[in-house]
Amino acid sequence: MKKCLEENSATFEDLKANRNSDETPEKIACFRKCMMLEQGLIDADGAIQSEKVSEMVEIFNVSDDKRQEIVSCVNEVESVQDCQDSGKVYQCFPTWPHH
Repeated sequence: MKKCLEENSATFEDLKANRNSDETPEKIACFRKCMMLEQGLIDADGAIQSEKVSEMVEIFNVSDDKRQEIVSCVNEVESVQDCQDSGKVYQCFPTWPHH
């Protein structure tokens, strides 16, 4: 996480301030894309890694139906090519996993 924050000149305060914002600043969108790459949710080409998404949603304290809904939502995103594409994936999660 620290690497992604530093690479994008973002801070924890920036993340908190934009958690529920309708407009995502570029540095936050790029931070999200970096985290997806670091966590293996996307590969270097931006392709969604479905197996990894399925593994990740197991940590959520939600029903099996909700887990499946999250996985289906993420799989509908064709790829994350630029930073703003990260928002399409981010919107699928009820809360984003923090490590």
